[in-house]
Amino acid sequence: MVGFSYGGYVALTSSFQKPNQFKCIVSVAGISDINQVAANLSKYKNYRPFINKTMGNINDEETVEQLATLSAINKIKTPILLIHGKHDTRVKFSQSANFYNKAKQAGLEADYIEFERGTHFLVENENRLEAFRAMGEFLNTYSFSPYSS
Repeated sequence: MVGFSYGGYVALTSSFQKPNQFKCIVSVAGISDINQVAANLSKYKNYRPFINKTMGNINDEETVEQLATLSAINKIKTPILLIHGKHDTRVKFSQSANFYNKAKQAGLEADYIEFERGTHFLVENENRLEAFRAMGEFLNTYSFSPYSS
């Protein structure tokens, strides 16, 4: 499963909610710490209707706990690739960096690419090319087999 931004969050959440369904997970500029989003909800005021519609009431502790990827990291079984730019103004790059560190501590197979001059949208051509190259290699390694039936 591959997701970008909110889709990256969905991919990461799917990795623990349905741990046997996906061969690998890719999250580009994805949210991995819903607690951080909940704590800074005022920053996301323009996105509040979207957040409430897609994630539920993230002011509610029970909802946040069900959606907390970091607290469910031990349920994840699939390899994960995280890609994030350090100049992301929508989702802090520390979300991916922290998730990567916790994943490695938990013994997960995880890779992390951090773009020094990267934005949320990977507008730098070199970053975008590198991201797609890395995703292609990762997916070929863990997901696709041209000889399988």
